[in-house]
Amino acid sequence: MHFADIPVRNQLLAALGASELACLEPDFDTVHIELPVALFGADGSIGHVYFPENAVVSLVSTPRNGRAREVNAVGCEGMAGLSVFLNGFGSPVRAYAQTPGIARRMDARRFRHLSAAPGSLHDVMLRYTQVSLSQVARTATCNGAHLLQERCAAWLLRKRERVDANEFPFSAEFLSLMLGVRRGGV
Repeated sequence: MHFADIPVRNQLLAALGASELACLEPDFDTVHIELPVALFGADGSIGHVYFPENAVVSLVSTPRNGRAREVNAVGCEGMAGLSVFLNGFGSPVRAYAQTPGIARRMDARRFRHLSAAPGSLHDVMLRYTQVSLSQVARTATCNGAHLLQERCAAWLLRKRERVDANEFPFSAEFLSLMLGVRRGGV
């Protein structure tokens, strides 16, 4: 699959403008993400960064007690692998495909080099970093302040927004993982 075969829906890439995006195009692979797949973080490293077009990527943290929980999700509004932009190659979270779909993928080292240079990509990534940190803070606040039913409703609405569909198959076990609760709670 070539870059030009799929319209750019990812908001970060669309914000770059046509000329800058054309310069970056050769550095991207356009991939179809299937389920189930871990994209990065299983060994702590990030080999590629991902810009979802219509896929959703869950960023999952597993504390010492072993109960994994989604700390953020990324769809067409962002990218997975933000720590690479922040000069790291390791990840404190694991990234899993939550829904199948198309994503633009770039080698992490190449992305680090390209996004470090002053210009549109760097500026877009700075703004996205601020938005992403704000979203993680809101999610943490929501998880502590709201009932499970409210958290579940918010999660479902965010998922619907990202995949632009009213139906998406997943199990109660999967939803319990995303919400950080026992399966019986769902």
